[in-house]
Amino acid sequence: MDGLSRWYLSETKVLCNSEDFVPATRYNIVGVKEFIAVLQDNRGYLLIDTRNASEFTNTDDTKWKNMGHIKNALNIPATDIDSNKMREYVKFAGKPVLLYGGSNSSELYTAANVLAANGFKNVYVLSAGIFDIRWTAANIKGMAYLNDCIVDVPE
Repeated sequence: MDGLSRWYLSETKVLCNSEDFVPATRYNIVGVKEFIAVLQDNRGYLLIDTRNASEFTNTDDTKWKNMGHIKNALNIPATDIDSNKMREYVKFAGKPVLLYGGSNSSELYTAANVLAANGFKNVYVLSAGIFDIRWTAANIKGMAYLNDCIVDVPE
């Protein structure tokens, strides 16, 4: 018997102490409800839509990518988030910084890493992006109010 089976069936159990735990990321990955709660519970946050400009302005040739955007979001494409660009936003280093994309792209998480590495302490990533907000509003009972968070939705 090898691996986890041997460990699980052995007499000596190794427990992990909380001080031994090191989070895998320096930012928070959250779902729709947690993301909206951070928006509603905080003032002075920085909200960044990391999609490219054509998706943010609903002019992308791939029509399904044109989904509107969250109210008060700044459009800073994930590929533009670097330590030089974020110097403009250093006043938000101690405040919540919320990132979202269209759905779930690796660039979004790279951008969150850049922010965390540059002193931004309260970074939140919406795990499935604006698509998840739109889907949740349309499909989960009692969540239609989320539609009010999205603006510039194409017809």
